Amino acid sequence: MQEILEPLEKAIILGGTSLTKKAIGLSAKKAQLLFNELCQKQLLKESAKNKYDVTSKGLEFWKKEVGHSRYEKIKEQVWEDFFQILKKKEGKKLNATESRNILPIWRKEAEETKLIKKKTTNTFLLEPKGEKFLFERLPIDKQAVIKQEKLEEEFDSIEKQQKTFFTQLNSLKKMATDNLPQSAEITKLNTEVASHLEKQVQKFKETFVDTMKEIRSTALFSMISETLQKEVQEANLKAIEQAEEYYQRTAEKIEETKQEFTQSCQALEENLSNCKETSLSKQNEILADIQSLQKKLKTENVQEQRNANHFDENSLFELLKKSYQSYCKKNPAYAGSMPIPNLFDELIKESKNLSLKDFHKMLIKWKKEQKLSLRVCNSPRLEPRSKEGIKSEYGILFYVRVKGFVGEEYGSARY
Repeated sequence: MQEILEPLEKAIILGGTSLTKKAIGLSAKKAQLLFNELCQKQLLKESAKNKYDVTSKGLEFWKKEVGHSRYEKIKEQVWEDFFQILKKKEGKKLNATESRNILPIWRKEAEETKLIKKKTTNTFLLEPKGEKFLFERLPIDKQAVIKQEKLEEEFDSIEKQQKTFFTQLNSLKKMATDNLPQSAEITKLNTEVASHLEKQVQKFKETFVDTMKEIRSTALFSMISETLQKEVQEANLKAIEQAEEYYQRTAEKIEETKQEFTQSCQALEENLSNCKETSLSKQNEILADIQSLQKKLKTENVQEQRNANHFDENSLFELLKKSYQSYCKKNPAYAGSMPIPNLFDELIKESKNLSLKDFHKMLIKWKKEQKLSLRVCNSPRLEPRSKEGIKSEYGILFYVRVKGFVGEEYGSARY
């Protein structure tokens, strides 16, 4: 039964239409009997010369044999790949090969569930729900980074507002000359407004920094092994909801601060617009106040959460060995091979500043020092976190074996 299911599943993943024997791994002579059996059972049918389609009977047969969970997993993986194609196309028409990358029944389901929208023949657009579908399949830390970038864009807008405010003050300052009775009142008003704005901007900065710390903390503690299945999914969804809540809260605070900026500038301009003169000494005081505020706001920034990654290599490798040995004992079925993402999840619990990119570099270094070996992932499509592996000329390096520990007796391809 497994011999039938494997090529049938491969055909379904490839879109199920106009496939060659070679595409589904049945081109060899020894596979002819298996191919004949698939056709005789009406699981495949010939659609053109040497081209074959998966029948509705074939899809139902495969779904029944592999179960609902496997069916949904493969369908969502195909959706993800197809949606990525649509995202790159940006509303342009799909070519013949691209349009065959998904089963028609699965494409229709995506339309009915508002994930995509059909524009014309072979032209589709991603709906907001489809965009969300792709976003939720990113690693949690990447989701947090994207949200952080949005916050930083908002903060840049605030800084531009600040520069506009100072430009207005300088233009009003030039209107002033000596011996104006209202000069003392003008200076007092300017000081009060400047102090108010300084407090508001500082308050926003503190909120911004604290928010990003919470988002990153949530992301890090959510990046745990997928072996926990349902519990992990629930934790990840909760982390996403929290990140969205933090972003919304900070975005609202940004809007409030913008309004306060605008109102304060308008109030100051109204009070100063009727003034034609002020004393030179008062003018210098206003300029000094403005320059002082500019200096304070420039020196305070949001770099607190961007500390460089520092970690001790020897301590990290000892932690790696400990995590690896524990994993191998708990998961003997993996024959001493531990997935890179799972190992990274364990390490960042202790070394929270370690990035995936730096971890990849360390693995390559330790491999060259013959402290460990790396194995290729033979089926990246079926590994949800295969993108977190190391790209190489041999394929995606996805599994780790540490020298001198359990699993060394198993033979396998390593690089």
